[in-house]
This record gives sequence, C-alpha cells and structure tokens, in this order.
Amino acid sequence: MSRGTFDFVCHKISGNLLRQDTTFRKAISVEKRFAICLWHLGTGEDFPSLAWRFGVGKSTACEIVNDVYEAIVDVLLSTVLKWPTGGALRTVLDGFLQVWGFPQCAGAIDGTHIPIVAPPQSSTDYYNRKGFYSIVLQAVVDHKYRFTDINIKWPGKVHDAQILANSGIFRKAEAGLFFPDITVNISGSDVPVMLIGYPAYPLLPWLMKRYTNNGNLSQDQKNFNYRLSRARQVVECAFGRLKNRYRCLLS
Repeated sequence: MSRGTFDFVCHKISGNLLRQDTTFRKAISVEKRFAICLWHLGTGEDFPSLAWRFGVGKSTACEIVNDVYEAIVDVLLSTVLKWPTGGALRTVLDGFLQVWGFPQCAGAIDGTHIPIVAPPQSSTDYYNRKGFYSIVLQAVVDHKYRFTDINIKWPGKVHDAQILANSGIFRKAEAGLFFPDITVNISGSDVPVMLIGYPAYPLLPWLMKRYTNNGNLSQDQKNFNYRLSRARQVVECAFGRLKNRYRCLLS
C-alpha cells in the first residue's frame, strides 16, 4: 500500500478509531492502529506475535484489528464497493467485449472459501467439501478484476447455488431491478445484460454458464465455452490476488 493510500484510509476512518489519552497511558494513534491491522491482514501473523511486534498487549492487538475492520466496513464499504450503473456499466460491458471477447457481460460471479477456526457449535456446517472449515465469499468482479458486489456469511458446507439464491443480487435480478433493459442483437437473438458463472450455478435469463460437454458439442458451442471460460477467469484471478495480498485469508 502506498503512503498516499495509507494516509487517505487513516483520514477516512479516524473518526471511528480516535481514543482519548488517560491518566495512565497515551492513546494509540490511528496510524498505528491501522498499521497493526494491515500487518495482520498482509501476513496472517498470530496475535501474540503481532502484539510483540508492535509493543502492545495481545488482547489490545485483537481489539485493534477488530475495530479497524468495523471502521473500514462502516465508512468505506459503501463508497468503494459499488455496482456499476449508467456510464460505469457501459464501461464494464465494453471492457468485457474488448478485453475478453464476451458481449453484454456486467461481471463474473463465483465463490471462494475463507478458512476459519472450527466454531464450537454447528461446526459440521462449516466443514466444506475441500476438507477444512470455512465461510464462503461470493463475489462479482468486473473486467479489470475489481469487486463490485460481495456476500460473505454462509458456512462452507452450503452449496454455491444456494448461496446465490439467498443473496441480494439474486433477488434484485429476479425482480428485474438489477440490470437495465439493454439488449444487443447477436446472430438474430436479442442478448440482454448478464453475469457469467461456473457450471454449479443455475442457468437464468441474467446468468449465463457454459454448455455441458457431453462429447457432442458443435464448434459454435465450443467457441462459446472458450470465450465464457476465458472471461470468467477474472473472478478466479481476483480471488487469487486478494488472498495473495491479504495472507490472513489463507489460514
């Protein structure tokens, strides 16, 4: 993170993190609080080591990290994470067509597992098919790997299709409130604005997935699968970048 970005975030969340000096100790600055949280995010370092590194108590380090998380969500989430509309949506549609060769795509949707410590209750609900405890992050990503919608709360055992069906993006799209009525005629068919997803998702008017390869696909169907899979890789790459930068999401 650049110094400019660091200062910008500190300024934005300072109102949530400022603490008053007391008779017995001086308050930890907003900058140090944010630095502690960033180090934890970037390295995944445990709290005893984190506390030693920054010269604070273990419980203080834990409290600081949680406070910074909450401040970022409260102050920045709604302004940084935005669904594209108007000219921004047109930029995304054009981007998927020009960069990835897929028309009318407003984003690629997928889910990824975030490892957690097994909760004391209902732990089996969090044990996923990959063999570890997790919660699922469902996300939509644009043509430049930028997140435009997230949903994170479901236990790792829950299927991706069920998570989608219970998400805000599903309810709005099904009600016709999410995508504008913009169609493009392609080979005689009016193609609406849509998302693209992997095969576990249902095929919907606003959600496209590849043809099932039963060994009898036509060349046109194979070409479609290639273009969709190529465009859909943006969400997989975005998850990879996210976890590589914020190593705490790996363990």
